[in-house]
Amino acid sequence: MMQQTSMGGRGPPGGGGGYDRGPPPGGGGGYPPRDFDRGGGGGYDRGPPGGGGGGQRGGSWNTRASDAFAEGPRNARFELDIFGPPRDLDVKTTGINFDKYDDIPVETSGRDVPVPAKNFESLGMPAVLLQNVSLAGYDKPTPIQKNTVPMAIAGRDLMACAQTGSGKTASFLLPIVTRIVSMDKPAPSRKASPMALILSPTRELTIQIYNEGRKFCYLSGVRPVVCYGAPPHSNPGITPVPVWARRHPQQPPTC
Repeated sequence: MMQQTSMGGRGPPGGGGGYDRGPPPGGGGGYPPRDFDRGGGGGYDRGPPGGGGGGQRGGSWNTRASDAFAEGPRNARFELDIFGPPRDLDVKTTGINFDKYDDIPVETSGRDVPVPAKNFESLGMPAVLLQNVSLAGYDKPTPIQKNTVPMAIAGRDLMACAQTGSGKTASFLLPIVTRIVSMDKPAPSRKASPMALILSPTRELTIQIYNEGRKFCYLSGVRPVVCYGAPPHSNPGITPVPVWARRHPQQPPTC
């Protein structure tokens, strides 16, 4: 609360006029000095107890309660947004009945090829990832997942080919999340760098991979981020930005 003021009034002998008369005789007039050590109203990084909420005192929007990918308790609202309505594991998530494929041999090549997995529990994945696999509706690994996930978790290079709907996306996302969760994390910083990079040829496939990544990264501490260019023009809220303009805002394109 400010002191009683005298608009335009002159100060005592030796003091200059102004708002809120100055200190004792001999001092200049002007605004009284602000005391940031007093308890007062809200603000950013204000003083000791007694002050109101602020940038780092009253909480922030960027908390665990508003982050679906931070390690913490389950959240029904996030799970409905990421995984959709709960469904019975007996209901197939694809149009392929993989139970009939168990006895079909899979052709592999290379040295010391890891043994195919029989179930997700035998893959050595962290508990949070096994939970997300169940929430995503996966009951048992598909043929390509049985063979490629153990190889990728072991750090082996591989190339795989399988039909559409056979679970290829999960076959590389599961090892990626498993290895990131188990490795040493970089020190906290304002600058973030990717720990894994997935490249895809089309926007539609990129979005599909991102949505699957959200499922497996839920509550794992690993945050998926998607980046693609030229969104559909039918979306009025997004304006496509050419690559050259993003890289050099002030430089016109050259041919």
